[in-house]
Amino acid sequence: MSPDKTLLQKFHSKLQHMSNSIIKTQPKHEIIIPDQEYNEKNITLYLLEDDKIYAESLTLQLEQYGFKCSLFTNTLDFYTAIKQNKPSIILSDIMMTDDQFGGTKVISQLKQEVGLSSPIVVFSQRSDFETKLEAVRANADTYLVKPIEVDSLLTILDNLVPKHYLHEDYRILIIDDDLQLANHYALVLQKAGMQASVINEPNLVGDAIIEFNPDIILMDLYMPECNGIELARLVRYHPEYLHIPIVFLSTETQLTQQLNALRMGGDDFLTKPIEDHYLSECLAIRAARARSLNELMIKDSMTGLFKHSIIKERLKSEMERTKRNHSKLTFAMIDLDHFKKINDTYGHLMGDNVIKRLARLLKVRMRNSDIIGRYGGEEFSVILPECGAEQAKEIFDELRRVFGEMTYNIEGEKFTVTCSIGISEFCDNITMEEFINQADQALYKVKESGRNRVVIYQQS
Repeated sequence: MSPDKTLLQKFHSKLQHMSNSIIKTQPKHEIIIPDQEYNEKNITLYLLEDDKIYAESLTLQLEQYGFKCSLFTNTLDFYTAIKQNKPSIILSDIMMTDDQFGGTKVISQLKQEVGLSSPIVVFSQRSDFETKLEAVRANADTYLVKPIEVDSLLTILDNLVPKHYLHEDYRILIIDDDLQLANHYALVLQKAGMQASVINEPNLVGDAIIEFNPDIILMDLYMPECNGIELARLVRYHPEYLHIPIVFLSTETQLTQQLNALRMGGDDFLTKPIEDHYLSECLAIRAARARSLNELMIKDSMTGLFKHSIIKERLKSEMERTKRNHSKLTFAMIDLDHFKKINDTYGHLMGDNVIKRLARLLKVRMRNSDIIGRYGGEEFSVILPECGAEQAKEIFDELRRVFGEMTYNIEGEKFTVTCSIGISEFCDNITMEEFINQADQALYKVKESGRNRVVIYQQS
């Protein structure tokens, strides 16, 4: 049954509910959305809300974090838009002015007509059993009660948005002396949405791992100069590569030989010939599991950013790459201003929210190639390959400005937080410790001169 156009096209207003609906963390000024060059992570979000003022405020805040929002104030426009393009995620008020369950009704209708499978978050001013039951019957993933706490909503969205919107394609390094066959495997994996890199000379494996940073190494067992078992053991000599699964692909059918290969450093064994779809499915499953386990080991649980030790490992690799390519590299240290005062005044829970907000903003504002870490406490670090200090300063000045315009609300009191940033550009004749120390010295100068600025290290 199609929606009633006469009812659905009415101009709605809920100004009488504004006092109950204002979002707790509104932006201080209009937020400038990141340029596409520095934000390739946009996730399409459709918001259905007939309280326009409330909806626009919520939209502005979500766009700060890279969501590409489309706002709909009536169910007809919402229905028509989804019939044409399905969004990454749906955020919908349950109650419309002309129909107390208009939001969930149109979602249920779309599920039947177009097989809508996008994650769905519904919200309402009501928290009674009947309204929640409507959300359940519409197969909503989460139910929220107004006013929405934006930090909580962002955490929910982080968990609901499909992984392929948030992560890079899986990367498979193929090592096989049969170049024609290896290129065929690469093409199969690329068609399945993965990245593939091929080498047919085992002595290149070290550079290939550094350059390509694979999720999985797929290698032949029998190669003339160096067999797969020898090469796997060589890779395992490097502790930093222990987390990379090695999958052997060979004509070998003897179980004893296959077990020996696994014993010597392999993680899985596939037998040639292998069907294309089976190869891609096996590697996708293995890569997903490997990436999930790896993230638990290398990323900070609160922010999802790289841990201190991992940032140093990645910085070392990027310095080596920069030397080889004669390119540019910048390192940045970021510190939240007067963070102890925030914890002492508003509590550690609010302090954690501030840290999470800056982490999310860094994920959105930085390029996919940039490497972001939580250096410790309220301090963050960013590695910017192929980027000079002046260009980095422009990026961080904008990030600093946007972060400083975000407001926090606790028990009716609003406050803002600023950050200070020190950056250094890599020179061939310095060590990693000196490189980090230069950015740290620049950060110290910012703190000495009043904070809330970006300073480039200058050798005295």
